[in-house]
Amino acid sequence: MSVARTMQSLRAILQAILDRCRAVRVVGLVRSNRATGCFGAQGCVILPSVVGSKNDTRRWELFLDESGSFDGQQPSVVVGLLVQTDGAHALDMGLRQTLQSLVCEMPWPPHATELRVPATLLAGWMRQSSVQQKSSPIASDLAALVRQLDQARDSDAVAFRDHARAGVRLRLPELQRGWDWIQYAAPREAAVLTLRSEQLVRSQQMLLRALRTHVGEDNVAVIASMGPESGEIDRYLAALETVFERVFVLLRSREGRNEEVRIHVARRNVRADVLGTIALRIADVTACVRRAEQFALYPVPKGAATDARVRLIASTVVDYRLDPPAGTVLADFVANTVGRALRKTTLGWEQLASAIEAIVGLPLTMVPSSEPRDVRLPTLVPPEPWREVRRCSFEAQSPPWTPSRPQWCNDVIAMDLAWLERVRGDKP
Repeated sequence: MSVARTMQSLRAILQAILDRCRAVRVVGLVRSNRATGCFGAQGCVILPSVVGSKNDTRRWELFLDESGSFDGQQPSVVVGLLVQTDGAHALDMGLRQTLQSLVCEMPWPPHATELRVPATLLAGWMRQSSVQQKSSPIASDLAALVRQLDQARDSDAVAFRDHARAGVRLRLPELQRGWDWIQYAAPREAAVLTLRSEQLVRSQQMLLRALRTHVGEDNVAVIASMGPESGEIDRYLAALETVFERVFVLLRSREGRNEEVRIHVARRNVRADVLGTIALRIADVTACVRRAEQFALYPVPKGAATDARVRLIASTVVDYRLDPPAGTVLADFVANTVGRALRKTTLGWEQLASAIEAIVGLPLTMVPSSEPRDVRLPTLVPPEPWREVRRCSFEAQSPPWTPSRPQWCNDVIAMDLAWLERVRGDKP
């Protein structure tokens, strides 16, 4: 299928998804929902987000994943996919069906890192039923490759074959060793697998672009932050907090509009103060939200501790190994792309943002909800010490800014400081 036809197909699928999101949704029977006072045909409840006025709450979903270990020297990054939707369940189901149809050789959920090793497609295809295997456009090439594997005597090839047939999800080193054998023993099939792998990466990019087209440019965004080099708080949690700060910056002060963001974070281990290393909990995510509320670069309503019009709610900690939402799978793809770019680049902001957008299909800028609205703020935020620079500038102190590498960090800070100057200048 050509790129143009694939894009047209994705747009048609997403239009159907969004039509379902806008439709009246059944929540329950009259008997269990009398207290709401809002009923549709046959006693079904019509959600306020469907029938309400323009001043009703806008609902967002924020799906978060990370790239990097957060315990070494290489850059690590937390990446969020922020999507405005009044029908989260319908959107998730539609995106899931689309992804499963596109990446038909791989079991759910696909991993972006594995997808870049073409042998993953063969391993996933071997785990499928004969009916499922027929859906792959390269089924005949995969079948020919399996026949060669059956005759192989190489230890890596035999291990790859036996584990795949047993339904075991192979680890990245095993996939890479299997791929090395395929390239050596079956170069024609290796070329087909390479092209198919590249096509699947592009299909996720096109899906994100189609999503952006249909929900609106400023209703979907990539929000990301690098982990600090060191600090008392866990490096991952520090980056997570910075992501939440940027969400507050972008959504606060939208007059007459409440904003609700439900947060879905991929599970990982974090360092707690007393308990040592533990699995990430809802309480840890909530604590990051509470700290971020106090540092959002824009004033809350007079006399209030926080801006109640913008609520970030820690909703779920997602185990990626089980059954993650489609938004988390797409966040995994974006995090993998952003992480790879940050580990290699010494570029300035414009070049870095353009390079990432060309791959993920989404911009790394967003119009903030506060005045002035004729600017776009970066949604990729550097960690300490640049964070302290922003805080001092916001409080009209002399910022301890010492320009350093990488250059894109300096560029983002300069853009933030220029925006803060505009914000102060526009105040009555």
